[in-house]
Amino acid sequence: MKNSIALAACLSLGLVAQAEKPQWGTPDTIAHYPIGPGAVYTHIEFTQKPIQLFQVTLDLNDEYNAVEVYPSNGKTPDATRETTSSQCRSNSYEGHRAFFGVNHDLFHYSGQTTAAGINVRNGEIISHYGDYGRSVLSINKDKVAEVFPPCYEAKVICPDQTEIKIDNVNESAYGIQSYRNCVLFNTYSSLTLTTEGLYAKLEPQGEWIINGEPTPCRVVSIGHTPIQPDGKSHILFMRNDAATQFESRVQVGDVVQIDQRFVNTTFPNSGLSVPPAQQVLQAFHGWPSVILNGELHDKEYNDFVTPGREFQDYPCTLVGITKDGKKLFIITADKGSMVEDAYYLVEQGAWNVVNFDGGGSATMVVYDQVVNSPTDGKERAVMDSFQGISLAPDDPVFSFLSFSKPSIKTHPLGVTPLRLLAHNRYGIVIDDDCREVEFSCEPEELGYVNSRGEFCAGPVAMSGTITARRGDSTCKMRVTMSGTTGEPRLCIDSLYIDDIREYPIELEAEASGETYRVNPEILTWSVTGDDCCQVVEGAVKGVKSGRAMLRGRYEGTTVEFPVVVEIGAGEMVHEDFADVASLQVTASSAVAQMRFDSSILPAGWSDGNTLVFDLNTGRAPNIVIDHSMRFFGLPDSVSMQIKNWDSIISSISCEFTCPTGSWIHTLTPEADSDSVYVVPLSDRGVSDFPVTLDNLKIYLSTQQKGTDRKISFRDFKAYYPHEATDGLVAPVREPGLTVFKSSPESLMIEGLATHEGSASVTLSDMNGRRLVMLETSVSPSGTCEVLLPTTLSRGVYLVGVQTETGFRVAKLVW
Repeated sequence: MKNSIALAACLSLGLVAQAEKPQWGTPDTIAHYPIGPGAVYTHIEFTQKPIQLFQVTLDLNDEYNAVEVYPSNGKTPDATRETTSSQCRSNSYEGHRAFFGVNHDLFHYSGQTTAAGINVRNGEIISHYGDYGRSVLSINKDKVAEVFPPCYEAKVICPDQTEIKIDNVNESAYGIQSYRNCVLFNTYSSLTLTTEGLYAKLEPQGEWIINGEPTPCRVVSIGHTPIQPDGKSHILFMRNDAATQFESRVQVGDVVQIDQRFVNTTFPNSGLSVPPAQQVLQAFHGWPSVILNGELHDKEYNDFVTPGREFQDYPCTLVGITKDGKKLFIITADKGSMVEDAYYLVEQGAWNVVNFDGGGSATMVVYDQVVNSPTDGKERAVMDSFQGISLAPDDPVFSFLSFSKPSIKTHPLGVTPLRLLAHNRYGIVIDDDCREVEFSCEPEELGYVNSRGEFCAGPVAMSGTITARRGDSTCKMRVTMSGTTGEPRLCIDSLYIDDIREYPIELEAEASGETYRVNPEILTWSVTGDDCCQVVEGAVKGVKSGRAMLRGRYEGTTVEFPVVVEIGAGEMVHEDFADVASLQVTASSAVAQMRFDSSILPAGWSDGNTLVFDLNTGRAPNIVIDHSMRFFGLPDSVSMQIKNWDSIISSISCEFTCPTGSWIHTLTPEADSDSVYVVPLSDRGVSDFPVTLDNLKIYLSTQQKGTDRKISFRDFKAYYPHEATDGLVAPVREPGLTVFKSSPESLMIEGLATHEGSASVTLSDMNGRRLVMLETSVSPSGTCEVLLPTTLSRGVYLVGVQTETGFRVAKLVW
């Protein structure tokens, strides 16, 4: 959808010449919807300069929202750090939910393990590195945002009004510096205190605030034994004159005042002076101030890391505030320069803009989920985060609907998935894929919305509106339909399916240089071969096991693809590890003397096999079992039982392939365990089947070197959504019914002349454990060949055949 948020040609702001209009091209809004009290999430894609931009707009006038800084693991210093999403979860509880967050401050790469600048949470300093910092973005008690230069002062006011200067709050991992005589440690400090001096434990009697009334604190204890921060206490450390003055003027039970101030100063490089905010509750270090009072902040924005860095493309996180300080624009952009991103924020309405830490740290989280793509390929642990907080009570009651985006652009006969979100009265999303919705299109010729929630465009180009309704709530989406319909083509070559999952037929076409999905319902569909599937509302559904060709016609175009329907039930063993000749086993140089020994089995195992080997010294020792195994049908999951003798296994990588690609699932067996390990498949799409296991790569522990190391394997199974029927429990002899091996992958059944039609074939072992169940067809001569989805080991099996006239059983020698 091409969004109407067009970048303005020029600004009525005094931006210097270097701040040119970003040449990003026409924006396309991928997502735009409310996410919480006064908050709207937006994802915009630019094409001329490929940029993914993620934005939260927060209106501070909403009484149910707040903004907070949160230190990693709730403490400082913190050597481990925590991801932004983890920090949001840590700062959430009933009536206080962090519903979005971005990474915030950079951190010292040396041993301090603290954030780089001044940061304040709920009126208390988290980190104060001797006034180091470039700017402060503050939120005051009235929820007004302001930007000013950093300069913090604090003091203890004794009962007789004697003042003692506080030199720092919450020291870094380097400990209390020798030149500091008075340090305040609050509930965020994690430092172990050992320095000799005077310690006073304080109990606050009021709220903490900066540039407000001093905070009264009752003195709980005074002594020369270090008091350790415990996440609940406030501790004053004093020595030299500070200790002498305090000890001579304050007694246990007295009340002292802690006065905190941001004071008038200038920005460190530009020399500009901006009065500090009053009644400050939250403060965020901005590095640097990019836009100040509507203009690029000269000598601040362009004194950034290295000369010219401000114009280089790299991931950025920035916050803009309006002139009245009541609206925030928080963005994370994966590309674009800091100046371009700041210019974008000015166009959104920002009067002041500050920059946060960027690069691989740039992250935006919405409802604990990372919405951008960090350059590390995963979310980076960071020092602290800027969080949007919902103060609304938990409320699951539906209030209103929203589309995930305001408009779409399509072509005649195109198909576009729609996503509806259900919100409570505070804007919180309570269902991010709402289906209980009625749709209408205006005009009616615009098209319709099918049962899968997809908009199916009509045959003629036009514009209109889709309306979604749930109860008394409605929302609308603009539709622009242009161009003509291209020739449809299939997106798949073949299809495997069962009778549980359906496959909406994917067709695409090209028109006006764009590729788009085509409505499969415009084609006339027919099935040849086994009558095993049908097409309903453009989706293929399995009816019974079999093979067919599905053919669709539209005007002069014909498309076709083969369909295999395989309906599994219960559990199916695909490999029992009895026939080791079919397994190709290789190993790294540290592994020697490999052999299988089925006589060595864990307690309680009646079958399976054990791989025995010697493990010598070597780097990353491993064993690879190459054994291609295609799983029958569409299992919900597969599993394997493993005995991890003496904790020899470090991990197992299972490599799978499917029509859409390949992936690796890693298993981590527990120490010395005998367990079944499951690989889920239910979350994969229909086009991902059939699934084949290509190999198992077993990584061995280097701590378990020695001779006769062992790993036992048993029953690689697939699990299906249908309940299993009973297996065969007795070797019944049926005169006239013959079953024999016709190839390594199939068996032949003869003697069914009177049962022409279809048949259900069940294969079980001699203990009655069902291995395979599938549908097949019987030829007029009374025979049928059954292609097996699994490799059989040598042995004797029971084959059951269900036809219209009854159930017959015969032995199979393999």
